[in-house]
Amino acid sequence: MIEVSCLLRLEGVTKSFRAKPNPVEALRGVTLEVKAAEMVALMGPSGSGKSTALSLAGLMLRPTSGTVFLSGEPAPDDERGRARLRNSFVGTVHQSYAVIGDINGIANVEIPLEYASPRLPRGRRRELAREALGKVGLGEDVYSRRASSMSGGQQQRVAIARALAMKPDIMLFDEPTSALDPELTGEVLHTMRELAAEHMTMIVVTHEMAFAREAAANVVFMENGVIVEQGAPQTFFSTPKEERTREFLRNML
Repeated sequence: MIEVSCLLRLEGVTKSFRAKPNPVEALRGVTLEVKAAEMVALMGPSGSGKSTALSLAGLMLRPTSGTVFLSGEPAPDDERGRARLRNSFVGTVHQSYAVIGDINGIANVEIPLEYASPRLPRGRRRELAREALGKVGLGEDVYSRRASSMSGGQQQRVAIARALAMKPDIMLFDEPTSALDPELTGEVLHTMRELAAEHMTMIVVTHEMAFAREAAANVVFMENGVIVEQGAPQTFFSTPKEERTREFLRNML
């Protein structure tokens, strides 16, 4: 039975991709719960299935078997219903900034609002865009600047603002700092810490150990398409149960 407070659940999810000579099994029977207002950190080596799990949670992929539940309800099968939830329920931020370089910060945030809510007055779209940019610490100095002239950290924060403007129930981050140098990484992690402190529900694929220890409610370690271990950060980092988890942490810390 799924708890009422469980905002998202992957239940017995598998995902295979066609490949020659044999299919690739990216996930093998993964069950993962994310409760409302908590942040879950997904960790693991490259190819462990983290990004695939995130894509299934964000309805960008369909599971080969198993079920994705949103607020206790199975994700819809029809593409229109899935697209509606992708626009309203889920906000996603990827490794690359995915902003449009030749338009300004406000326009980058407004575009998905216009697509999802074409009847929304332009003034209201502008208001929501300004509100979202302010939430990630960006002010008027970036409103009219082309995204291509911004730093990497600013561009990634514009991408976060673009997702926040849609008022999602859950935010998904796929290694959002992997393309940034250490100083700019700090800018983005600060923004994400503030979102966690405001009880935004989040799943974050990350290798930032200190950030996960500080901000996550649950840390999940994956390898070879399965969850090896998960737990509260205090326990996960200080007394992991599995040898493979201990080995991973020794290499990362």
